[in-house]
Amino acid sequence: MYSRVRKFICLTIILLLVTGCSNTEPFDDRNIIFKDVETKTSDFEISKRIEITNQTGYDLVNLKLKLSYTTKNDDASESEESNIFDGFSLKAGESKTITIIVVLNDKNNINLENPTLEFSGEYTDFYKRIPFGVVGHLSVLVEQQ
Repeated sequence: MYSRVRKFICLTIILLLVTGCSNTEPFDDRNIIFKDVETKTSDFEISKRIEITNQTGYDLVNLKLKLSYTTKNDDASESEESNIFDGFSLKAGESKTITIIVVLNDKNNINLENPTLEFSGEYTDFYKRIPFGVVGHLSVLVEQQ
């Protein structure tokens, strides 16, 4: 009789330990905060400083940031793209400011007001790396915070 009770109690404790030990919030890319710090323009280039803050609770690795400006004509497939900034990481709670420079062919044909931001990488969950991506207009990504 006591042996069954002991087995039941041990099994219950093991199940509670296995299922109840994880209090980590699930990954949510809305907890990656973008801030448009500074923009400088000249006739030949645009320099934009963007601060990225990782409030996801996970480490982010193999990160890649791309900023592109579309042409003002109706053909959105033609876009001016910056040099891609990649190969960096953000630990949980860390912030990083990145400067991206876009060389312009013709400043008059570029929509400078609403650049598109593409941010991708992987977050680490124990021993797994899980890919994620965020794409949108920079003004929208900054305003949603």
